[in-house]
Amino acid sequence: MKRIIFLLPLLAAALAACSPGGDGKSPVVLTLTGQLAETNRGAVSPREDLFLNWLGAESERVFEFTAADLAALPQTTVAADYPAGGPEHSFTGPRLSAVLEAAGARGEIVTAVALDGYGADIPRALIDEYDVILATHRDGAPLKLGGFGPAQVVFPRAEAQALRGMDDSLWVWGVVWMEAGDE
Repeated sequence: MKRIIFLLPLLAAALAACSPGGDGKSPVVLTLTGQLAETNRGAVSPREDLFLNWLGAESERVFEFTAADLAALPQTTVAADYPAGGPEHSFTGPRLSAVLEAAGARGEIVTAVALDGYGADIPRALIDEYDVILATHRDGAPLKLGGFGPAQVVFPRAEAQALRGMDDSLWVWGVVWMEAGDE
């Protein structure tokens, strides 16, 4: 029961983070901040972006993506075992590099942050070299909020020999916020 009571405010904040996007109808599922050439909304607000603030986001440069925005980017399907050593799955979503390019993201590091606050610093060189995707579907089904969704960072571990021994520390799931920069 204590766990449910703890999780209720977190769930409420997560749902608030999925506020309507630029079209006023589709919920925002990913917020990108940091060193961006393009923005599609104002700075992170302490009053309006409660969940992003809870995660630690502070930025003047912000680009929001709805599920429709991510689906409109060219889609890529990769095979990968997740968790490491588990069964192989088919993951589909836009290349993470395409998501970053949509906002003109610069920098050597992309920090992916999940709903629970877990974050991982992913070198941009790895993203570009291995065609890492921001998966929105696994085995043809959408990643669900409360499961691995709304998005998951996925490396093509079954397709790239150099990634076969990779652990899962950079495979952030439940991704709702990413920060592009040099640190």
